[in-house]
Amino acid sequence: MSPVRRSCVLGGLVLVGLAAVPAVHATEIDHKAVGCVVAEQFPRLEARLIPVDSVGRARIFFRTEGGPSWYAVAMKREGDVFLAALPKPKKSLKQFHYYVEVADKAAATSRTEEYATDVVAAAGGCSKGMMAGVMSAASILLEVPAGAAAIPVGFSSAGVVAAGSTAAAGAGGAAASSGGGGLSTGVIVGGLGAVAAAGAVVAVKATGDDGRPVDISGQVFARLGLNPSGGPGLYLDPVVGGVVSTSLDGTTATTDGQGRFRLVTGPVPSDAAQCYAITITASGLPTYSVRGDWGQQPSNQMFTLSPPNPSTVQPCP
Repeated sequence: MSPVRRSCVLGGLVLVGLAAVPAVHATEIDHKAVGCVVAEQFPRLEARLIPVDSVGRARIFFRTEGGPSWYAVAMKREGDVFLAALPKPKKSLKQFHYYVEVADKAAATSRTEEYATDVVAAAGGCSKGMMAGVMSAASILLEVPAGAAAIPVGFSSAGVVAAGSTAAAGAGGAAASSGGGGLSTGVIVGGLGAVAAAGAVVAVKATGDDGRPVDISGQVFARLGLNPSGGPGLYLDPVVGGVVSTSLDGTTATTDGQGRFRLVTGPVPSDAAQCYAITITASGLPTYSVRGDWGQQPSNQMFTLSPPNPSTVQPCP
């Protein structure tokens, strides 16, 4: 006998069945715990994040042994891995704690366990676990919890080019989780003011560079649709987790839950600060890249990826 397909009728609506809701899997973090770092050197920490295209934001949280506040630095993708440099631990610091946390593009978070890392005078002094790599130079964008010192106790300020409070990360009202010591790890869903306050740790290079940073803000949408009333086109489907960059330097910004972003480059000469390309990439969507005279501070820009809009800007002088 063939199986009987049951249905029920409710108010004229036939309910045959509901499709299974696909399970949501958090991003997998493949990270080997670092047992030791060398004092007065920039520790280099890395992790593989799977699937890589799902990553919205990856950060390393750290605090001094016994310290109440968790600081954070963003991880950047290089090839198949994400990496970050921490501030230089001083010789007086004996140990600190850290963990890796990832928020995917749907705002789901995952994190490693908390690791205790010893600070040693030289690579040969490590008696446990893996030794961290070192970087000879680094420009570290440090996220500082509200009310905490700008530089964590036991760490050097060398290479820390800017610091901003992360307390406003929940200003839009949606904190995905709490990163240990009250440092918000939520996705910014407020307006551009919230983005500026929370996600905009400004990348400022060492003194002596000429020029000023270029400050770009705006909102990114997947599509530009037709307006039924015949007016200007409609911006549809905000792009979450899109990566915005320029041809000026390696600084990037990631769009938030409403497709908004703010990108602040390092100082650039005034002549270069007028003519450059803005590029936006997002998984499953065509890449946007337009070169022209964007200016020193193009604010509240509206972008669509399909079709590319604006498709042209004022030509470079």
